[in-house]
Amino acid sequence: MILPQLFDNKEKSSEFSESKLSRRQRREEKLRLYRKHKKLLRRLSHSNLPVHFDNETTTAFGNYASLATFKEAINFKTMLKENINLRKHHNARFPVIDLFDYLTDACLLGLTRFEHTSVMGRDPGYMKIKGIDRFPEETRFRDLMNRSTWQTLDEILSVNRALLKLRAQHMGPRYVWLDFDDTVITLFGNQQQAKVGYNPRYHGRPSLKAKVCFVGDSHELLHLRLSNGKSHLLTDFPTFYQRAKAQLPSNYVIAGIRGDCGLMNGETIETIEKDSLQYVIKFKKTKKLRRHISYIPEEQWEDIDSSGDISVTRMRYLPHGWKHAKDLVIIRKRVDPKTGQRYLPDQEYYRYEAIMTNMDQTPVEIWRHYNQRGVCEQLIGEIKDGFGVAENSQYEIRRNQVFAMVKALSYNLMCWFKDVTLPEEAKRWEAETVRRKIINVSGNVVGNGRYRYIRLASNPKLEYIMSKIKANLREFLWFVVNSFNPLTPIPLRS
Repeated sequence: MILPQLFDNKEKSSEFSESKLSRRQRREEKLRLYRKHKKLLRRLSHSNLPVHFDNETTTAFGNYASLATFKEAINFKTMLKENINLRKHHNARFPVIDLFDYLTDACLLGLTRFEHTSVMGRDPGYMKIKGIDRFPEETRFRDLMNRSTWQTLDEILSVNRALLKLRAQHMGPRYVWLDFDDTVITLFGNQQQAKVGYNPRYHGRPSLKAKVCFVGDSHELLHLRLSNGKSHLLTDFPTFYQRAKAQLPSNYVIAGIRGDCGLMNGETIETIEKDSLQYVIKFKKTKKLRRHISYIPEEQWEDIDSSGDISVTRMRYLPHGWKHAKDLVIIRKRVDPKTGQRYLPDQEYYRYEAIMTNMDQTPVEIWRHYNQRGVCEQLIGEIKDGFGVAENSQYEIRRNQVFAMVKALSYNLMCWFKDVTLPEEAKRWEAETVRRKIINVSGNVVGNGRYRYIRLASNPKLEYIMSKIKANLREFLWFVVNSFNPLTPIPLRS
């Protein structure tokens, strides 16, 4: 009790001493502080600038105009009108088609949450480019999801199919490989179909599973489906497989299927073989398979390079419970004894992988072909982080599924935009990089009518990229006027 008393006495003594100051002394002290404060303000005047909220031309999305031009060139809004039948009252301020168009813009710009869309309504430059004087509130988009039905989801899939059809018409007929995979979406609220299943990061948390199907080379997202957290890729896979094939443009011919061990079972292989397709699917390492690998003679292993750290071979194998034997490509990787994992008793330590296939190529070619499926993991990360597919804030699975398909549609728009307009060195950039370096750059939309232009800060690298984008867009418009058919002959360049 002694220390509190001492502190109390000290405070009382300081108050008593201050009260003893005369009025003149207190006035001089205040004047000294005032002069010191004024001197500090003068010293900071170069950075403490006044702020005025009267600029009607500024925008946080300085190069959104290129995206808007691309959307208008492919008649994206017409695709929405022709495929989506959901309507509001005839005198509604914001029709359903406009709301879906704005929501697609938001996803393209990285505003993947409803509350973030208000940024666009406070952006004069964006509204000037869109030619609107009013932007819907967040509640309008939530109401749109509430009005949407399972039929609306099918209609958005039809929009996606129309978009992919145009791009396929532009690229021409080709053979494609389909990559299937699934990913965990952790939930942080109370949503329908939330189940506690496999979750590598948040153990024991409820989640959803997102099944995806990508086109191997061009990276289009054919289909996206949300299901409960306890499901996996094989759950009702034939239905998902048929719906993904239905999204494929008519001039794309499926060459084969790629997937990890989550896709592997006898029924899946039979389904693929009935369609006369090739497949490259990772096979799970079982005790029986490890025993068979141990019998492979050393001379059958083929080294990938001179170091001998990676070797491959091919073998015939009959999985337990299967009727027919299949071909397996076995990959052997030498690992460090301390940090690696030893699967077979041997003098050296190896890690083994097995790939089931019906292709006739060499084991090395099949292994390299399967490694191209690794891009699928990057694409999943892009749709989850870059387009917010991992954000599911609504209660009903139907609303979450509809919003997820809008994001998938935006992903395909961005994918085609990058392929058409960006220079070669930037075509592989992820959406977040494209936004950060190109689109979401502050600027001003100045001028009126046909004399409008965008004014940005000096940036030689961005200036070079934008010159390439403008030139590529002009070239793309030749395909537009030619109904997206290949140009014969190639038009004269302006």
